[in-house]
Amino acid sequence: MISVSGTVCSAKKLPSEEMDCCSDRNLNSASFLLKNVLGKSSSTLYGIALLASGQSSTITGTYAGQFIMQVG
Repeated sequence: MISVSGTVCSAKKLPSEEMDCCSDRNLNSASFLLKNVLGKSSSTLYGIALLASGQSSTITGTYAGQFIMQVG
């Protein structure tokens, strides 16, 4: 996400209203930046990627906890 936002914000043809989003980037504004610059589907893909990231960390934590409880 960071590399995509960096690439979008460093584009030479970026409109001035999108440049304002680039000056104050966070997880919420990154979604709107991608939606405005790259199209509507990129915002949806960003949401799915964020959900998958959360699921991945939850599964990893669960498996690690289960392993520790079995060994200990």
